[in-house]
Amino acid sequence: MQELTLRKDYLPDYKIETIYFGGGTPSLLTANEINKLLEKIKQYFKVESDAEITLEANPDDLSEGYLKELKQTPVNRLSIGIQ
Repeated sequence: MQELTLRKDYLPDYKIETIYFGGGTPSLLTANEINKLLEKIKQYFKVESDAEITLEANPDDLSEGYLKELKQTPVNRLSIGIQ
């Protein structure tokens, strides 16, 4: 959240078409945390209404419960690694 605030002027007139949560293990984020990050992104940047929002995930992190939680976020694509 602090990094987003620090870089809020980085892309002043650019419309964001894709958002990728990747590297590390972003699938450890809760749905609430993902929603808060996306709210902050949309506060500072122009995001296309049909933007592709991807969450990188390890197969072991994707329980049925977690996937149901993800449906409550704007995430519309999963990038699943083969372990």
